Amino acid sequence: MKELEKYHFQPLPVWVDGNAYLAGAESFSKESHKLINDSSVIVELREEDGKMVLHTNIFDFIKDFRAKEVSSNVLGCAFEPEQRFENEDGSAIIFDTDYFENKRPQDALPGPFAKSVSDITIYC
Repeated sequence: MKELEKYHFQPLPVWVDGNAYLAGAESFSKESHKLINDSSVIVELREEDGKMVLHTNIFDFIKDFRAKEVSSNVLGCAFEPEQRFENEDGSAIIFDTDYFENKRPQDALPGPFAKSVSDITIYC
């Protein structure tokens, strides 16, 4: 094990793709497919008629930027166990639904929502 120590404590490789960096957020320098927009964004959570509603203008800045669908095939294998990322039953993980269980297209918006909206009702 001592001979492998130098490899074990090396920085691990990181795969990053399809992120939107808004309002001055610092991007990952080695990410080739990314959106950077330094405009001010609004993200407000308000109670309206007994429901929580998220108000945002983020989608005004994301516009037509899209990211690829993430799945077990994209994620590959975990470093330490050298095993594929998968569901408990061994089937592939496919992140093809959004926060509300809406179907996401293969070229999806970055983030938790499948479509652009200005007001999103959050059920608590």
